[in-house]
Amino acid sequence: MLDELKEDPDKPQPIKLKSEAFPKYEPVIPSAFKRYLSFDQKLTGLKEVITFPTKLESTTQVFVFGHDLFLSRMMPDNGYDLLDEDFSYLALFAFILVLVVGDFLASRYLKKRSIMRTFLTR
Repeated sequence: MLDELKEDPDKPQPIKLKSEAFPKYEPVIPSAFKRYLSFDQKLTGLKEVITFPTKLESTTQVFVFGHDLFLSRMMPDNGYDLLDEDFSYLALFAFILVLVVGDFLASRYLKKRSIMRTFLTR
């Protein structure tokens, strides 16, 4: 009877975890892969690495100098923000033109409507 009173079913029980099932806590998420900017080129005597952004999102240039000079473009997201080669620029410009014309016509209609409403309520 005392054992039944000790274990209340409504009370949350502590969770017992197996230590092998979960990885050890680390404050920084380790990178599972490595990217090599120089591929099969051996760079020697490097003194400084300079990185600078480009106008493309998620793209940066890496310039390394010392005994060798090396410049490379790094795209960590593999160019997701680049347009495909078969992208239809004509359709894009036509859509923008339709939006501009529609905006112009809607603004004229609303201006005329507000003038008529003002005239009729006086």
